Amino acid sequence: MDADMRQLRLRTLTDPPDEAWVRESITWFPFVHDVPDRYIADRIRDGLKMPAHAWKAILSGLCEATPPTEIGTIQAPTLILWGSQDNLLPLTDQETMAARIPGAQLKEYPDAAHLVLWECPERVAEDTAAFLRALG
Repeated sequence: MDADMRQLRLRTLTDPPDEAWVRESITWFPFVHDVPDRYIADRIRDGLKMPAHAWKAILSGLCEATPPTEIGTIQAPTLILWGSQDNLLPLTDQETMAARIPGAQLKEYPDAAHLVLWECPERVAEDTAAFLRALG
């Protein structure tokens, strides 16, 4: 489904969200690795609990909000995780964000897409733990 059709479907979303719509929304982000069915089922259950206005605000914010790096609101050490096969957010955006956040580190996962945590949870946990240990 293309972006225009997703926007149309989102605008017509009502409460309670339809399970087929929530399930379909997960397919907007292709996976490089298999994600366990039980994890996908949990995310669908989570999505069904969110009201339509929350879905709309979250997805609108992703596309329209002013990034916090443009208004200088992130001052904490930050670990940015990015899958190099992400079809939503390009590397240049991640590099810009890392450059604008004091102390930020950008960790690239060459064999993952947008949902790095879903695809590589063990590696994300290891990298996050290492980042936090380095902070002291």
